[in-house]
Amino acid sequence: MKKRLIKLGMVFVILFCSNCSLVQAEPLSTETIQASPTENRVILNTEGSITEIKNVAVYAINNKNYFKLRDVAMLIDFDVEWDDGTRTIMLDLSDKYNNPTDQVDKVLKKANAVPIKQNIIVNEVKLTLSGYNINGYHYFSVRDIAEIADFECTWDKDKNTMSLHKVLKENISQEDINNLNELVKEYIDDRRKQIVINDNDIRYVAKSKNYDEIESFFKNNINRDFNINDFVVEEYSPLGDVVIDTTDTGNNVIQLPLNMLDIRYYVGEYRSSYGYHVTVIHGYAKLIDYLDEWNNDFHLDNIKFPAISDEELKQKAAAYHPGNMITDYNIVRSFDMKTLSFEAYVSVNFITKDGYYVSEGHKFTL
Repeated sequence: MKKRLIKLGMVFVILFCSNCSLVQAEPLSTETIQASPTENRVILNTEGSITEIKNVAVYAINNKNYFKLRDVAMLIDFDVEWDDGTRTIMLDLSDKYNNPTDQVDKVLKKANAVPIKQNIIVNEVKLTLSGYNINGYHYFSVRDIAEIADFECTWDKDKNTMSLHKVLKENISQEDINNLNELVKEYIDDRRKQIVINDNDIRYVAKSKNYDEIESFFKNNINRDFNINDFVVEEYSPLGDVVIDTTDTGNNVIQLPLNMLDIRYYVGEYRSSYGYHVTVIHGYAKLIDYLDEWNNDFHLDNIKFPAISDEELKQKAAAYHPGNMITDYNIVRSFDMKTLSFEAYVSVNFITKDGYYVSEGHKFTL
């Protein structure tokens, strides 16, 4: 995971452990703010295994989500200690959570939030953190916790979902290595140009969009000028999402053991044939497929984009089906990097004169 430089004097919003209810942090003001329990969904993504956290305590204040630090420490698995002499929170990111008997609490009622600031030491770096005291506990912004505790936090506005991305601290066992190496053999195709990543040190957390380690591998082994931002990355799992109901915790677990990353270069809005395909197994990038090579004759300034509309493409495809009742079209536009030509694939769904439902595709060079 990418490391972040923690600057002295930065003010964060963070939460603390249950012991904090006995300690009075320095108040920023006597003004209280109304805090409401959030209805947003919370997801814990542990290297491809996704758990929906249903019993976590989260408050919404000024359009930000606030957690207790002990709750996040337990979910992400880092150590939290309280120094009563200096009244300081101590975080050790290299150690595991030190109180596995703690339970995550669900908050259902509105409450008053008092602004406070708190001293905290993260791996021997001292910070002053701003947050809120709610019902005797210290709460802080989840994004600020992610910043100092060095984990990914993402937001899906369409699904109102927060995702906390956890990387396991345990070293991969030899048995796991053997299993991964056996699994990757299922995807090796001698007819294609591929690179097998034998070392299990290129991590990717499913749906995290943190491509740092993958990008570094590309630069060191494929193209030193590779920049992930020059491509569009689409992620999917061919196995789908398998939901398991865990009645003992009340959480849902979604297993994503296999993830595919389609890394594709785009010419305007046209997806090109040039790019790569990365196979991720149980959180480790294991195989890279070359989808097509870069054409040195390609220069964007010399490219003339086609002016043909979708309606015109439909008419061209419909000409192949006289007398049939067409029900639907699907158009996919692309750019062939080898021939430097624009293409369109039009799929036509129709009903034949005999009443059969048929789908047929047509490829056009634009």
